Amino acid sequence: MMINYGTRAFGILCIAALGLSGCGAAERAIADRIGDEDDAAVRGETEYFVLLDEGNAINGRLNLLGPATNMPASGTASFDGIASMNWGPPVVDSGGTVLLSRVTLNADFAANTIGGDFTGFERQSGAQIGGSLAVTNGTIAGSGVSFNLIGQLTGAVEGDIEASTENATFLGDGAQGIEGDLTGTFTGIGLEPAPLVNSFFVGERRP
Repeated sequence: MMINYGTRAFGILCIAALGLSGCGAAERAIADRIGDEDDAAVRGETEYFVLLDEGNAINGRLNLLGPATNMPASGTASFDGIASMNWGPPVVDSGGTVLLSRVTLNADFAANTIGGDFTGFERQSGAQIGGSLAVTNGTIAGSGVSFNLIGQLTGAVEGDIEASTENATFLGDGAQGIEGDLTGTFTGIGLEPAPLVNSFFVGERRP
């Protein structure tokens, strides 16, 4: 059964965090504040809402695809998307621990493998974040997908992330989309590991 991420996560993050009826309004409000192009925090905050809007748009299109049919038995495909990652206690982050990132996944249907990375992490406060996560041990079984994520974030959010997929699957005729949950831990510098919660990714096949 397809998971409606737009209702469960992307949309809720926008409305609950800002008290606004839509992410577009939030993005415009932030854009109005950009008077100084050197204000990196405001630029970063704006990019967070760009990712949020892209995630909502991708999710809306995925919801129209339905379960995967006619899965390819050969060839390759790349998928671009957005991920949302959050963790619970004991991590305390006054700027919000919900991070959005870009997702690139590369599937080899003949070898039944998948790789890629999660890059360009942003959080609502706009504070600068570096680092990336590598997709490892990726496998394809029918329409199902599984992989691990490992990497380190730097800057405003410092720590290691180790995660894996749950309920990950291709969607649509010929695998036009992909989505899945993420489970694992974020270990901040000098802190105990914190479990990932409400974390997931969505993506669309490149033309």
